Amino acid sequence: MFYRFTPALLVTSVLFVLSTNAQAIVSMEGVHTSKPQEGFSGHLEFSVSNSSGNSEKEEYTLGSRLQWHQGEMTDFVLLSADYAKSGGIKSSDNAFAHLRHIQQFQPRTAWEAFLQVEKDQFSRLEYRGLAGGGLRFTLFEKENSGAIFFGLGAYHSEERIDKSYADAGTETLWRGNSYLLLQYQLSPNAALMSTSYYQPVSGNPDDYRLLEQAALKVKLTERLSLVVSYDLRFDSDPPLGVEKRDSTFKTSFAVTF
Repeated sequence: MFYRFTPALLVTSVLFVLSTNAQAIVSMEGVHTSKPQEGFSGHLEFSVSNSSGNSEKEEYTLGSRLQWHQGEMTDFVLLSADYAKSGGIKSSDNAFAHLRHIQQFQPRTAWEAFLQVEKDQFSRLEYRGLAGGGLRFTLFEKENSGAIFFGLGAYHSEERIDKSYADAGTETLWRGNSYLLLQYQLSPNAALMSTSYYQPVSGNPDDYRLLEQAALKVKLTERLSLVVSYDLRFDSDPPLGVEKRDSTFKTSFAVTF
């Protein structure tokens, strides 16, 4: 038996995940695509990797998408955790939670509002919190074929950088936020997805972030899918000691409920 999944419960879920020791990153494609069923539904993605002998490595990843849909309104919460060690030394430690409300007010136009919190030890990010919104336009959508969405908006963020370098401190600013999402249905059981984000600082276009998230999702059973994903992130002005470019390739399983 499911309880009614309200925005208040979504916020509680976010706070619960942030209070744990799990860390990670999650794909955003579920925010913009997939016609949700009425009521509560969800998606759980996980992967585990362990190696020993010449290469000692362990990695654990957990991500989830929970949603409540009713009429023209949809609420999402995305949660993710990733932790890895290589040779006994921690090599990955990050966390992500995203809450979004989508309200469809025209057949091809919706407005969105979102909150997000995250941290990433190896990018020197102790905390990032942001709140924003915008419009989402459906440029193309055909059942069993594919879809194209375009989003345009802005958000206000607060970022706290650790004290390992001289640029430590807290920064608050506004960023523009635009994205283009492409979805192509290869077959009834396989789909390709690509989401590209562009996020410039207000008043300073030389300071911007780019994010590309691509994924191949293959349905193995009615509820189990194989997901192969690739994330590419670029920050034109990262903290000291952090590379501008960061990429992740991952294979995982997803369970839908």
